[in-house]
Amino acid sequence: MHGAGGNHRGVDRRIPVPALALAVLALASAAALVYFIWPGASARTAGTAAATPTESPLPPIVTAGLTPGNPAHVAAWNAGQGGAALAAIRSHLGTVLMAHSVGQFAQMRQECRSLAIDVKTASGRPPIPDVAIQNLYVKAQASLASGAAKCQASIKGKTGAAVHANKKLLGKAMTELNAGGKELSNATGKIRTSPRPGSNQ
Repeated sequence: MHGAGGNHRGVDRRIPVPALALAVLALASAAALVYFIWPGASARTAGTAAATPTESPLPPIVTAGLTPGNPAHVAAWNAGQGGAALAAIRSHLGTVLMAHSVGQFAQMRQECRSLAIDVKTASGRPPIPDVAIQNLYVKAQASLASGAAKCQASIKGKTGAAVHANKKLLGKAMTELNAGGKELSNATGKIRTSPRPGSNQ
C-alpha cells in the first residue's frame, strides 16, 4: 500500500554498487586487453564518495603506436613474460579509469594497487627489443607508477564504509594516469598487431 505523501517513489540515493557497476568493471577489464580505454568521461560520483575534479579529456588515440623496427623480435617479446606484464598493465589501467568514471573509489583504490604491482613487475621483465618503443614504455611506466601511488594515497576509508577521496590529490593522480595511458598506447599500440614468430607476415 502506497503512502499519500506525493507521487515520487522513494529514490535510493546509495551508489548502485551490485550488478551494474561490477558488470561494467568486468567489461572494462576485458576491453582494455584489446584497446586502451582513452581518458574520456571522468568524475561522475554518487553517495558519500567525494566528487573528483576532471582534467581536460585527452582525445581518443587513433592508429596509436610506434611501428616496431623488427616486428618478429617484438612479437616474440610480446609472447613471453614481457607481453604478459604489458597485458596486465593495460587491463588494470582500464579498470582504474572505469572505476573512476562511475565513482567506485573503493574499487579504484584496489585497482590502483594492482596497477602499481603490474608496473613494478614489468620493470623487471626483459625490455622490448626496440629502443624507441622501450624508452617510451619506460616513460609510461613512470607516469603510471606515480599516478597509481597518488591514487591510493588520495582515497581513504574502509571498503564497505563511506569512502572519501581527496579531490586535489586524486585529480593529480588522474592527470598522471591519463598521461601514462597515452604514453603506453603510443609506445605499444602496434605491438598487438605485430606478426607472431613463425608467421609469413
